[in-house]
Amino acid sequence: MASSLVYNVVGLNPTAGIVEGGTLVEMYGKSFGDETALHCRLAGKNVRGRWVDEHHILCDTPVNIASNLSIFTTMNGQQYESSSLKYQYRPSIQLNTSNPNNVPVIDNTVISIHGSNFV
Repeated sequence: MASSLVYNVVGLNPTAGIVEGGTLVEMYGKSFGDETALHCRLAGKNVRGRWVDEHHILCDTPVNIASNLSIFTTMNGQQYESSSLKYQYRPSIQLNTSNPNNVPVIDNTVISIHGSNFV
């Protein structure tokens, strides 16, 4: 039976994650029913959602390329609701070098880290 419950996603946390996916995104809003068919759609891929309470649901992000995407959710597995909120996929951080490589446990040594895709 299709859900007739009207719900609304008003926020995301976090709003960005890595392209490899697997970031747990909390969506919050109102009127989320405890539906067994709860799914989120990102990058054209459906992922199973987890109901927390009527104000929170959780979804793991799938793998995707770097981009900004709209979030879609469904409580019945058929009709998807879009949100004006965007989720940003970012390239993973690449660490190249650090200097020094070793420091004492109790020390105030400055460490330089070089790489790419730092936010």
